[in-house]
Amino acid sequence: KITNIPKELFNVTNLKKLCLSQNQIKDIPKEIGKLTKLENLQLWKNKITNIPKELFNVTNLKKL
Repeated sequence: KITNIPKELFNVTNLKKLCLSQNQIKDIPKEIGKLTKLENLQLWKNKITNIPKELFNVTNLKKL
């Protein structure tokens, strides 16, 4: 199980689906806002306490 989302992942700007469920992730980095083509973000069963405002930059997001 991972505890952090690797920063390198945010360089994959054409990413449409990201499934990181059932891990031990506590924070969503603000760099998530770079994934503007992301449509599906799955983060259930983690330990997330805050959602960064940069997530609102991901305007194609349909499923969270």
